Formats: sequence, structure tokens, C-alpha cells
Amino acid sequence: MTLPWYLWPLVLIPVVAITLTTTATVFKRKSVAGLGFAVLWLAWTAVAVWLGANDVFRQSPGATNLTVPAAVVGGTVLLVLLSRIPAVAAQMAGPTVKLVVPQAYRITGGVFLIAMALGQLPPVFALPAGLGDIAVGAGALAIVFSGHQPSRKTLVWFNILGILDLVVAVGIGALAGLGPAQLIHTSPSTLAVTTLPLALIPTVAVPLVAALHVVSLLRLRDTEPTTDPTTVPIGHQMRGRLQEM
Repeated sequence: MTLPWYLWPLVLIPVVAITLTTTATVFKRKSVAGLGFAVLWLAWTAVAVWLGANDVFRQSPGATNLTVPAAVVGGTVLLVLLSRIPAVAAQMAGPTVKLVVPQAYRITGGVFLIAMALGQLPPVFALPAGLGDIAVGAGALAIVFSGHQPSRKTLVWFNILGILDLVVAVGIGALAGLGPAQLIHTSPSTLAVTTLPLALIPTVAVPLVAALHVVSLLRLRDTEPTTDPTTVPIGHQMRGRLQEM
């Protein structure tokens, strides 16, 4: 299966941008932890491209291929565990709302809708996955640029709904695939999600955004029972940084 070339920038640019934005907003400036995260996840992105080019993620009819689920679960667990290391947590900057900023790139999940229009993905997967990502990305933008600090309740619900969107997308993707777990028989299948460039979404982007959701919920539980009304809204902080450049 060969997908149109123009899907590459629509996938690769946001995938890299999520990593760089996470480094810039979640970690303190010039922190060792931030640099280490950027190197780690950009290196994994390059490895994922190589693996995808060699059809390691590709589904085959009747065969079990757990590489994509392993990347999703393994990557998420790894990033969450790393964030709980005291030395790393100490270098994670500012309020929990900063973890929302990278989620704005979820709006590019609309690429699933493009693939569906091209006849490469089934509506049963592309519609909930694409529209769900667009909704989460739009929600992140609304929070970031609302002009005021979001409440703890708003952040909790944003993260819960963001995780639910990922669970639904990954679940339907697996059930409509070509492996033994296929319960949703549709044509086309979700084979395109396991081939480049779309394979970068579940193997690179999903673990990162899932980890951001989990880390955000853990921080809200552990350190932020209330919202400080004197904190400068994150949208204003971002505009200030851009003006300094």
C-alpha cells in the first residue's frame, strides 16, 4: 500500500512539533531533562520511520503483529515512569496547564479523514479517530488562549476525554485490522494505519500525548488541589515568549 506523498508533511511535521513543543513548554529552559526527552523521542521517531519502511508495523491477514500495541503501551508507560523520577519532575516547569499546550497538535488528526476520503481507511475508524482528535486539539487551543486560568475541574475533564478519545481510536483500529483480533469486518481495513506515514501517529504521537494526559492527571492529584488565580494565563506566556524572540 502506497499513500499519497502529501500525507507525509501532514503527519511528520505535527509529530515532530509535538515533541519540540513538549520540550519547550513542559520543561524548564535549558534543562537536562528537557534535552534528554527531545533526543530520546526524536531518536524514537527516526527509528519508527525505519521500522515502518521495513514493514515491521504492517498488519497481515490472520497474523498477530503486536508491534503497534507494544509501541503505544510501552512508550506511554516509559514516559510516565520517567516523569516520576524526582530529578526529572524537578525540571518540569510551571503549572499543569502547560501540559495541555502540545495537545493542540491533535487537531491534525484530520489526516484520518483525508485517508478515508481517499478510500484508504474505513469510516468506522476514521470518523471517531479523526473527529475526536480534532475536538481534543480544538479544546486544547481553547484552554490555552482563553485568556484566563482553567479550573482544576476543566483540566481533569479535558484529560479524561483526551484519554477516552485515544482508547476509542486505538481500540477500533485494532478491531478493524487484519489480525486475529479483527471483530469489525469492513473494507478497507485499518491497514493504512500500520504503514507509513500514518504509522507514526500510533507509534510516536499517541504514546506522547497519552503520557501527557496521565502525567497531567497525576500532577493535578498530587500537587494542584486548587488553581492560583494570580498565575499568568499560558496563552499570554506563550505570546510573551514569541515577542522575546
